[in-house]
Amino acid sequence: MNCHVTLEQRREFQIQLANWNDDGPARRMEEVVLPLVSDWGTGLSRSLYLEAVVALLGGEEQCRHFAATTWQGYPTGRQPVHLIEQFVALEITCKKEELDVYESHLRRFWQTPTLRVFCG
Repeated sequence: MNCHVTLEQRREFQIQLANWNDDGPARRMEEVVLPLVSDWGTGLSRSLYLEAVVALLGGEEQCRHFAATTWQGYPTGRQPVHLIEQFVALEITCKKEELDVYESHLRRFWQTPTLRVFCG
């Protein structure tokens, strides 16, 4: 791994729970993600965190599913998603800017009858 900061520096972070739902799936994410980030710190690649979270939630077979996509009410295909539990998808991002735009795109994508929105 090529990380340009020390483990101690990566472990210096703050948690913001703005717009956080304190329901079962959110608590499950906290139980998985907080110890992981406390151990590894921040600043590593998104794929490492996603792989670890998926493994801790039961693996690809348990978590990876497909959501139907539509455009103006017409079906357009299927998109892979990771689920915390049935109907509750998760997404991990390392974006630092334009988070409102990113969340808006996720909410539009997740406006399907089979998924509830869970941004984390």
